[in-house]
Amino acid sequence: MIRPLEPKGWFFVQPGEHKRKPNGILGLLCRLHFPGLVMHAGVLEPAYTWDHNMASPDATNREGRNFNTKARRVVGELWDFYRCEEGYEARANELAHQACYKLVKDMHYEARIQAVVVYCAEYEKRSVKKPAARDILLTRDQYLRVNK
Repeated sequence: MIRPLEPKGWFFVQPGEHKRKPNGILGLLCRLHFPGLVMHAGVLEPAYTWDHNMASPDATNREGRNFNTKARRVVGELWDFYRCEEGYEARANELAHQACYKLVKDMHYEARIQAVVVYCAEYEKRSVKKPAARDILLTRDQYLRVNK
């Protein structure tokens, strides 16, 4: 059981069966439910921000659940892993959405770094660690060649 802790953390009221942190689970759910291309403000574009997730419609899953948007699905599925202390539900949902703004940005940043590491390993036959990969910029075509 968790409760939101101001300004942007979580307090474990009662330990659960797993050790994952709420923002870690939110990050995994953001990657799992990444909407790809979305229609946002009349333009079809990659989902680079949490606002894109809020504009992306959700589909009904195998359990028959539909959350209307990808953003609501991510936050809704957080509660499959945790219970919120009674009376804090609204603030917990706000905090989860707030955390997702940063998590989606981080997700794209990490994907770029990983693409550089994979590209260098596969096409240049050299090992590049993440700290060095942060300073390497590939061309658009090089990024597109990376399969992972």
